[in-house]
Amino acid sequence: MADRTHPLDPGPEPDGRTVTATDGVDYHVITLGPDNPPPDRAPAVFLHGGGPGCSSWTDFGMVAPMFATDRTCHFVDLVQYGKTAKPTIVGPRWSWLAKSMVALWDAMDLTAPADVVCNSWGGTIAIALASEYPDRVRSLVITGSMPVFYGPLAPLPEGARRGRRARDAYFGGEGPTMDKMRDLMADLEWYDRSLIPEATVERRYLQSLDREEMELAAHSDDLRGDWQDLEGHLKTISCPTLFAWGMYDAFLTPRLSADAGPHGAPRADLSDGPHVPSPPGGTPCRLPPDGERVSGQRADAGGAAGRSGDGPVRGLVKLVVVAGLAVVLRERLVDVLTKTTGTWVGSPRD
Repeated sequence: MADRTHPLDPGPEPDGRTVTATDGVDYHVITLGPDNPPPDRAPAVFLHGGGPGCSSWTDFGMVAPMFATDRTCHFVDLVQYGKTAKPTIVGPRWSWLAKSMVALWDAMDLTAPADVVCNSWGGTIAIALASEYPDRVRSLVITGSMPVFYGPLAPLPEGARRGRRARDAYFGGEGPTMDKMRDLMADLEWYDRSLIPEATVERRYLQSLDREEMELAAHSDDLRGDWQDLEGHLKTISCPTLFAWGMYDAFLTPRLSADAGPHGAPRADLSDGPHVPSPPGGTPCRLPPDGERVSGQRADAGGAAGRSGDGPVRGLVKLVVVAGLAVVLRERLVDVLTKTTGTWVGSPRD
């Protein structure tokens, strides 16, 4: 049994609920927040990554209480992950998933524009969502997503198949094991493998043994829709968008936001200010110029397109840090992590 006292263990998953989207897909959603959130706090939706055994809680559970103190937060298990249904995706993958996400929001009466915080697979869904349904998204914060696979915005040299290859290797051979899950997380998700909570490894390993998840894995990408390049979508995103890049990010490259002007979202920014230490296990990230704390006003990425970091990023998130794939508010991060761990772990190059 894993040690449940690890400071980065998110603890037991809270009770969620099944929400049947208007397209018929049953989603698992955990909703946290005050009973009567301030009217100037937009709702936040968290979309997790696409690794084996991933769910909203394994990606965001550690920081969920930080966000949920003053706003309603919805942590969604994505289609084919966690406790959400696992139907076959038909047609262009990201458009299908974005449309289904809107169907979920309709069923939840989530009609006001939401702040969307996402990682990897969830971030690519959010790019399609913000482009195709611009009235539903107030702002985006994205780490580790691969919306394109060729040209100046392409991901790292392995192309857009790095995640699929890792998933195939994990489920292949002798099948899933705790050691293979730990290695996968260390290779692609965590900066310091010694700080990965064993409880998170165990949760993801056990979820990956789900019968339907195993059946999906046996078909590789065959049941996950057609691969879809989103370069055209990037050009049409109108909401403020923050791409967070860590020095050892296995998926996102800084070109994705640095070239935002001629190739991508015109209101995008890259968190590329001075180096800041990462929390334990986190990918080293960069801090945008100081801006205001979260306000009820519409977020404004600031800065000229193509010159990331020119202006403050005013919106849901002040600092994006991958800490077991977590995105957190700077002032709360400093307070909570120094209390729970007593130290910060930075980049060896700093």
